[in-house]
Formats: sequence, C-alpha cells, structure tokens
Amino acid sequence: GPVTLSNYLPDSGSQRDIVDQCSSHQSVRRNVYDADLAALGRLAAGNRLTELHTLDLSKTDITDTGLAYIQDLPGVRFLFLRGTSVTDAGLMCIIRLKKIEWLDLSETDVTAAGVRLLSDLPALKVLYLEKTVRTTQSVWQLIVNCFPEHDLEIVL
Repeated sequence: GPVTLSNYLPDSGSQRDIVDQCSSHQSVRRNVYDADLAALGRLAAGNRLTELHTLDLSKTDITDTGLAYIQDLPGVRFLFLRGTSVTDAGLMCIIRLKKIEWLDLSETDVTAAGVRLLSDLPALKVLYLEKTVRTTQSVWQLIVNCFPEHDLEIVL
C-alpha cells in the first residue's frame, strides 16, 4: 500500500511534514489518506495544533472515517474537501469545528440534508457546493431557512 505519514517517528520534523502535507495547496503535495489524518489527530491530541488554520484535502483519498480524526483541531478556519468522497456522515465531524469560516464541499456526496447540519457552524461565511447538491428552489429555501442569522456567501 501507499507510504503514509503515520509511519513517521513522532519527532518535530515528521509533525511539521504531516501538518504541511494537509495544509499545503494541492498542486505541491502528494495524496492524503485517512491514515494521514489519523496521524494528524494524534498530534492534535498531544498539543492541540492550535496554529493549524487551513486544511486543504481537495482531491485526496480521504473519507468520512478520516474526518473523525480532525474534529478536535480547534483552530481550523478554512477546510477544503472538494472532490473527495465525503458524505453527510462526515459533516457530523465537521460541525465540531466551530471556527470554520470557509468550507468547500464541491464535488462531494453531500446532500441537502447534510447542508442542514452546517447551520451549527457559527463562523461560517463562505460555503462552496458546486456539483454537489442539485440547485433547486427547495435547496435555496433550505439554505435560507438554515442560515437565517448568517451573512453567508454560497457558491452552487
């Protein structure tokens, strides 16, 4: 199988590499797997990784299972999951990240029912749902109803 960052020794160099891989732009990194997020979760348990503000996991092989490992990263404000196999089940982990301001769920398997869960994110300002939920009047009404107090930019 693929070599994952979770096989690295837990020294400061490997910690930096794990964080860099998960927060760097997709054009300059290798694929990221659930095992990498598990390693990130172990680092978070040790020192909370409060300085980690951005996770760009776009077009990687992470799943809902992997998202369980990032739910305890208190500082995440920007989360990019475009083109992953994330579903509504994964959103249950994301809604624990109360500081998220920018969330890209484009090209995922999230449904309108999953979008409803996101109303629990008080800081959310930008939500990308391109090629995710069908843009219908009912979806727009759902979003309006779910985010009445939010000043939210939505890209469908």
